[in-house]
Amino acid sequence: MMINRAALLEKIEALEKALAAQKNGYDYEKTFDAQWQAISREVFEQSLGPVSKDRNKKRLQSKYGWVSVNKDHPYCDCPAGFSQSAYLQEQVVLLGQACVFAEGELLLEKLSGIQVSAKQIERLTHHYGELWQEKQQSQTDALQPKENRLHYAMLDGGMVFTRQEGWKSSQIF
Repeated sequence: MMINRAALLEKIEALEKALAAQKNGYDYEKTFDAQWQAISREVFEQSLGPVSKDRNKKRLQSKYGWVSVNKDHPYCDCPAGFSQSAYLQEQVVLLGQACVFAEGELLLEKLSGIQVSAKQIERLTHHYGELWQEKQQSQTDALQPKENRLHYAMLDGGMVFTRQEGWKSSQIF
């Protein structure tokens, strides 16, 4: 891993100059966020090592944007064959579960600066949803009795919530 510290220092100095020119807190923070995102992507890509000049490389979308990486690098192993890193996939699926896919696209871009289409959010969410459903089904199947037998249960009482008295214990006789 070779991170070009001199280039990084230049970028940080440019960031400082850009921040000094800002007139209000909103522009200051927005400028910092945009430039820090660019710095982070560059440092992240450098941390992945040098990329070969031939076709033995792959472009992947990460939380820091698109990066190039050698195909033999462990980072290149993206789950399910998608061109997004595992970490970005996790974030995209979380958004896909939480809101409408088109809203997820806007939120992801606004909050992290990463552009992932609503359709890609839908694909990832459905893919992992189906895997989760299969896993849940196999666990449910494991809980099913092996043979149909008569089972006995016994109840002694329970708790009931009433509007007037709150939780109330009830006995079964």
